[in-house]
Amino acid sequence: MPATRAERLADRLARYSWRTLLFSIAVGLLGGLLVALFPSGGETPRRRPGPENAPIIISTLGYGLTVLPDGPSLLTGIWDLLHGRRTSAGRRLLVFFGPVVFLAGTEIVPHLLNPCFIALELAGRRFPGMCDYGDWGADYAERWHLLNHTVVGALPFTLIYRRALRR
Repeated sequence: MPATRAERLADRLARYSWRTLLFSIAVGLLGGLLVALFPSGGETPRRRPGPENAPIIISTLGYGLTVLPDGPSLLTGIWDLLHGRRTSAGRRLLVFFGPVVFLAGTEIVPHLLNPCFIALELAGRRFPGMCDYGDWGADYAERWHLLNHTVVGALPFTLIYRRALRR
């Protein structure tokens, strides 16, 4: 049971952070599906701003904003660590560093587990429509990009993070 005002504030903000994370994933899934199924006339979201950018912007901002409310958890975790309460400190530090690892993993893992790149490099196969190819190699086409980051990056990292919090 949290004893101090700082601990109660950290716990409350951690709950808001979790809700922000879930909302951002929902926007990423729904927006990614809409952009993938109904592309905007061949324009890519990165080159020309339009309505298809809203899910990308909202989900990415939400992932970033997930880290901010967890600042008090970092401070109370360090305080607990300095006072020898390792169990409490570990949990509070996990509340802060979990979203940081989530954010990095959501951006890095989908590019490491990229079937477009793997198929091109290992088998010499191409998937037109789903993949873009250039001098830099292969990556998902822009219309599939948000959905890829959400399904391959955000969902697994959310499940891992939630499991870690329940321990």
